[in-house]
Amino acid sequence: MRLLQLFVVLTALFCHGIGTDDGPTDAVTWYPYSFTVNSSRVFILHLLGSVPANCTISECQFLRCGCVYFFWSYHSSSKGVYDFETSGKNVQRLFDYAKEAGLWVIARAGPYCNAETNGGGFALWGSDGSLGNLQTSDATYHEAWLPPVILNQIENELQETTHSATNTLVIYMEQIKSAFRDAGITMPFTYNEKGMRTMSWSTDLQNVGGAVNVYGLDSYPGGFSCTNVNSGFNLVRTYYQWFSNYSYTQPNYFPEFEAGYFTPWGGSFPDDCVTEHNPALADVYYKNNIGQRTTLLSLYMAWGGTNWVIFIGAAPVVYSSYDYSAPLRETRQIQDKFYLTKLISLFTRVSTDLLKTHPHQAFGPGRFEIPIPHRYLME
Repeated sequence: MRLLQLFVVLTALFCHGIGTDDGPTDAVTWYPYSFTVNSSRVFILHLLGSVPANCTISECQFLRCGCVYFFWSYHSSSKGVYDFETSGKNVQRLFDYAKEAGLWVIARAGPYCNAETNGGGFALWGSDGSLGNLQTSDATYHEAWLPPVILNQIENELQETTHSATNTLVIYMEQIKSAFRDAGITMPFTYNEKGMRTMSWSTDLQNVGGAVNVYGLDSYPGGFSCTNVNSGFNLVRTYYQWFSNYSYTQPNYFPEFEAGYFTPWGGSFPDDCVTEHNPALADVYYKNNIGQRTTLLSLYMAWGGTNWVIFIGAAPVVYSSYDYSAPLRETRQIQDKFYLTKLISLFTRVSTDLLKTHPHQAFGPGRFEIPIPHRYLME
């Protein structure tokens, strides 16, 4: 297995001028190092947030990319009814604004999207059981969900515990991929892994079907300072090894990485979360990720917002405020850590040498056994 991995990486090194694509489009390709968009290699640091309607383009111009959920429940109030055009639901207008601001978009269309919204984003009219057996290849469920983007995430935190072509989750993932392709969606598919617990849907590990083009991992390593002000930082030094073992032909991607933390019912007030408000959180964590070859990093959340009743009314997880101790707060207040987040974002945009790095052999015996993962040669 190690020899095969080494062969794949060496092949990529010799053929680094040719990116990988999935066939439908070559506008977005990927290497083991980073993404290429419109023939240019890019470092993508993008933000998740609830952006107010009066957000100005100038406030977003230091960014390169935004990430957008598409909740089934929001666009389909009843069975057979879909709304993508009225105010607040006009998806095309959103894309037009992103294009005007010079932003790319990573779409997270589900069908299951987020654990902190009503039903994970599933259509609420299906709560009577009419959607069938959710997140499986069940025929009733399959029939229900058929429905300037650079990536399209399918599903969310759906753990692949059994690698078998006949497993209902594998069939389900193949159904979703086929539905998007049949609808004319050409962008590469991604996925968000639920922490370093299982290994799911990567083409580089036991691909029996259902795998996406670019694997992603979510991580919230910070100590929860809302309840323990001395929790400090819990740096993860093994991201590099994780990606090297499980998605070595793809760039290192975090669809979700801690920029703050939510407050559950009965929990602490966001202002009590000392560590989450500290600029050092951005300085320490984000640079640690960059040092471990991450070239696609999504900060969750970057802009705190409000969970209106349609999204969170029945969810028992969080209350209506989704301030999240984010760099841009629910009140639009700019926190001190926003400035460092912006500085790191601008740094990644101009530091093009970060887009292709490889381990310095002096620090270890080989590609997959580097004891100091954050030291690299740049090309």
